[in-house]
Amino acid sequence: MSDSGRSLTERTLGFGFGIAGAVLVAISALVRFVGGFVDAALGHGASAVDAWGGAFVFLVLAGVTGLFAYLGYRRWSARPFTAGVVLVVVSVVSWAALGVDGSVLALVGVFLALVGGLLYMLTGLELPRAHPVPA
Repeated sequence: MSDSGRSLTERTLGFGFGIAGAVLVAISALVRFVGGFVDAALGHGASAVDAWGGAFVFLVLAGVTGLFAYLGYRRWSARPFTAGVVLVVVSVVSWAALGVDGSVLALVGVFLALVGGLLYMLTGLELPRAHPVPA
């Protein structure tokens, strides 16, 4: 496979993983937001506010992840390594902030965004190529 075909495939996969991660985190934000209403209906005001705050954080995380997945695929197509580094940093910081007791759906989304960032970084690397020896 040619280098351009390989780069296109890695970039497309990176975009797909990044967007899938952003969608999963956004779904987790929606679930948390609805859970806040359930808490409010049950009379747990502090839990409701906590759920709504967490939903807002998840929504911001989903937006940032989706933005950089898009930028690496379209706007920064000449600089996919930059988008990959940003996606990896956002994923690692998010994973540390969520911890192991966070939403499983959000953790899976962050992991997918991490994989997308790594694929973008692979696209941006210039690997040494073997030169054929003339016969």
